[in-house]
Amino acid sequence: MRPRFQIAIVGPAILFMAMLALSSCHDSSRDRHPQPPPPVPSPSTVSARVASDADLLSGPLARGRSGDFVLENENLRVIIQQPGRQWLSIGTFGGNIIDVSRKSASGTLLPDHMEEFVLGLNIENTANYTDVRIERDGSDGQAATICATGPDDLLELANPSSAIIEFGVPLPPSADDRDLPVDIETCYRLESDARHVVIDTTFTNQGAEDLPVYMTEYMNGSGQVEFFQPHAGFGEPAFTNACPTKTYVSCESREDGLCDQCNFVAYSGVDGAAGVSYGLIHGEQRSSSFSTVGINIAVYGESVLPLILGVVGPNYTIPADGELVLRRYFAVGDGSVASIAAIRDEIFGFATGEVSGVVSSAGEPLEGAQVAVYQVLDDSTDPPSLFMVNHSRTNAAGEYRLTLPPGEYEIRVNSEGYPFPGDTPSSLTVSVDTALTRDFALPEPGYLDVTVIDEIGPGPAKVQLVGFDPSPTAINFINGFTAGVFGDPGADSLPYGVAQAFFIDRTGTGERLPVEPGDYQVVVSRGPRYSAFRQNVSILPGQVTTVQAEIVQVVETDGFVHSDFHVHAIDSPDSEVTREERVAVMLAEGMDFFTPSDHGVRADFLPTLQAMGVEDLIGVAASSETTTFDYGHFNSWPVTVDPESISGGAFDWAGAAPPGEDFPAYGNYNLAPKAIISGLLDDPMDNLVQINHIGSHFGASGLAIDTGKTPPASSAELAAKRLDPTLVNAFDAGFDALEVWIGTNGRGAILNEFLGENAGDWFNLINQGLVRTGIANSDTHDRRFTRTSARTLVASDLDSAADLSAAAEQLAAAVQAGKAIGSNAPFLLLRAEGVYQEQAQQAGLQTEASTTLSVDPGSDVELVATVATPEWAAVDAIEFYINNQPERTSAVDAAARYRVCPDLRISAGDDGWVSEKVVVNASVPGASRTSISVTVTLANLAEDAWVVAMARGSDGVSEPLFPILPASLARKGNTSLDDLIDGNLGEAGTPAFAFTNPLFIDVGNDGWTAPGVASGTCD
Repeated sequence: MRPRFQIAIVGPAILFMAMLALSSCHDSSRDRHPQPPPPVPSPSTVSARVASDADLLSGPLARGRSGDFVLENENLRVIIQQPGRQWLSIGTFGGNIIDVSRKSASGTLLPDHMEEFVLGLNIENTANYTDVRIERDGSDGQAATICATGPDDLLELANPSSAIIEFGVPLPPSADDRDLPVDIETCYRLESDARHVVIDTTFTNQGAEDLPVYMTEYMNGSGQVEFFQPHAGFGEPAFTNACPTKTYVSCESREDGLCDQCNFVAYSGVDGAAGVSYGLIHGEQRSSSFSTVGINIAVYGESVLPLILGVVGPNYTIPADGELVLRRYFAVGDGSVASIAAIRDEIFGFATGEVSGVVSSAGEPLEGAQVAVYQVLDDSTDPPSLFMVNHSRTNAAGEYRLTLPPGEYEIRVNSEGYPFPGDTPSSLTVSVDTALTRDFALPEPGYLDVTVIDEIGPGPAKVQLVGFDPSPTAINFINGFTAGVFGDPGADSLPYGVAQAFFIDRTGTGERLPVEPGDYQVVVSRGPRYSAFRQNVSILPGQVTTVQAEIVQVVETDGFVHSDFHVHAIDSPDSEVTREERVAVMLAEGMDFFTPSDHGVRADFLPTLQAMGVEDLIGVAASSETTTFDYGHFNSWPVTVDPESISGGAFDWAGAAPPGEDFPAYGNYNLAPKAIISGLLDDPMDNLVQINHIGSHFGASGLAIDTGKTPPASSAELAAKRLDPTLVNAFDAGFDALEVWIGTNGRGAILNEFLGENAGDWFNLINQGLVRTGIANSDTHDRRFTRTSARTLVASDLDSAADLSAAAEQLAAAVQAGKAIGSNAPFLLLRAEGVYQEQAQQAGLQTEASTTLSVDPGSDVELVATVATPEWAAVDAIEFYINNQPERTSAVDAAARYRVCPDLRISAGDDGWVSEKVVVNASVPGASRTSISVTVTLANLAEDAWVVAMARGSDGVSEPLFPILPASLARKGNTSLDDLIDGNLGEAGTPAFAFTNPLFIDVGNDGWTAPGVASGTCD
């Protein structure tokens, strides 16, 4: 059967004609013939029902609750959320598909790895379904249908108008937070034996004028799935344009007989999601996409760029007093893109041929090998510009299968750890209804076995292979952005100079790893307290190379807990890392405690620790990153997890409103920072609030808060951020901590963000008496490239990791008290010594110490900074910031940004610098540390002061931390393995760095007084 057209418009004239047709019918028994009895329907294989607990699905993203709705047939089960406001990710409101499982051949439901798809009307609106009902339950053997109805409402997670303005053009007023006179009904229909759900959305215009609108779909795969779209391939290029008409192919569904191949997107399952894939299929020619932070937005019927630039207007019209119907298909596949493409082919009647084969190596089939098919659009670029057509993975027998429209293609194969075969890509000519066979034999890899011990025995570690991948990631350039041929090049990617990375658990034994033959250096590490093991290896085809690594704890940090308070995993839309993987990474990086801080989700990781048997090695506390779109991210921990909430009780920062009225025009605004902070602190636990990556809050992309003013003042246009424009100043000082350093950005996070911007805001606040704790976190979203290159050491008297989870409130209190140090390796401490009324006084950062030193007026204060740092993290300078006044670097008409420069710098070899190399275990290479002490005197102090110390490794003086922390290494001068392992002096990379929180000097013991804000300069 030919599918109906995807857009149907029903206006008064059509309805009038339908009424005429009905009036022409007559009911005359004389004209009737005896009718046979109706056939007895066969047993139904499809059903629609209200969900019970037994209907709910399993999987890392299964969010269903009793009272939701179920569609099910032989192939799949879908959960449609009950109506109401359900604060989670892009799906603020119920009535959407939230969970789905494919059934295996035995009928087993595979785990759910999809978050949610949500309709986007006119770019910034969506449907607020206030009613969900079963239209047909399928008991008659016919299709089962569930319908959801409600008004349009604001899509609160995203505010595209504030993002588009950065391109220099505003979103048209007709699409900017505009309430439309529209009612929406979406019906989900599932037929017997179907592998897709038909989604028909009807927009009813209640107004007397035609309504021009844009149509979009917001999609969040979120799980262990990779986003694929024809033309681009895998990954998330910021935007794609409509696909070239020369790539249209023959199909039955359109009158002109040509279909746009870019009429679907797919989420292909990997690792734990193997065996499941999801797709959104539609019939809207010339569609495109926009992607950011794990959210993919299909833009129907138009290219994104002309829309952003205001070149084109709305491309759909809902007629006055009429309707418009948009049809899509939600498809469930076998884990491959190819299975979604095949469903698309069936729906639209694509003319196709088939390509199949076996992928093997050394005569054995390869499971999970990838096969990609594409056409070359432009071979003059480097790499060539491709039109990605299809992709598949091999099964346990090494078999793959793809359907393709007729044409000329190239076909390639890839399997991680295996070299590319010499005969690919190879050419392929596909004809309709023909079957081709293409087998591939990959060259044999070598294998690597790694074991790790420390001074106690086996333990967790990170293993990196320094060198170059002989078969580097195949990429495709599209609109100046990068996409992948075989996988998302931006997901869990490796830094330059690292060919492979993996993690070893507490058993100290890793899985055997296939590695492409070649020369590498194996580097084994476990965070900044341990030495690093290095061994050069030559991997040979078919041979196993065994590495027995030994590392030693070389730095004692007793009294401090290594912590990370900004960590993402699978519950975030922009992270594919499972909870188990996240714990493994934290252990391998030597972390003692972390707070899973996923976007808009509170997750309890304690069951994960217990299932892994590592609760004695690391502690956790529930957290959540309250992620406003355009005025900052607010993190709170420890917090209470609500098991009855699909988000664990995450804070609703947008604020509820009556259905259909969640628009600024009705006085319904997002919550201001004050309300967010107070709401987060309103928790049964004694928690804190930290501002994450503070530039997004204080900077131009946020509220443009000038901390050089007293009090700090915002200057951003609040209405553009959906905040109440009558609010005079959006700054609120109710937070406890500032994330002044995030390790994700490597070198730039220290030199540009921390010293160039964030420390300036931090110091300005201290100068006006707003003392807030500075913290360092990773903001990691990745697994292999862990990005845990910043951490906070929190003072604590607990000496067992097993006690930390239960002591989360105590750790939060220590952070609030300023008993914290930020570091990527050096263990930096600061103490201040002086005399008050003939009694020796001391201040410090340890648990038992006071952070305030009282001294006599006119007396001297001695500052002592000590550093213990592993051999691989060289420190050559200690800086002191004393009542430091940051220098403004931005123009007077721009958002205020400030940089800092030290008031005093002591370098290695200067007076006051004392250092010693301490060998901890002479039998283990690299098992040593450097101990440094720097003493300076502040003479004749007459006024109160505050002091922050920083420890640094300098370019050209100290080697960077590569490869233990491998980010930011310069490519120039590092083109061979020998280059990579020569120490990399003066070749960028991430330098050793640490900072303390301030100590306060109270002259006269009459209470510390802030110095006030003044205009500073950097010499």
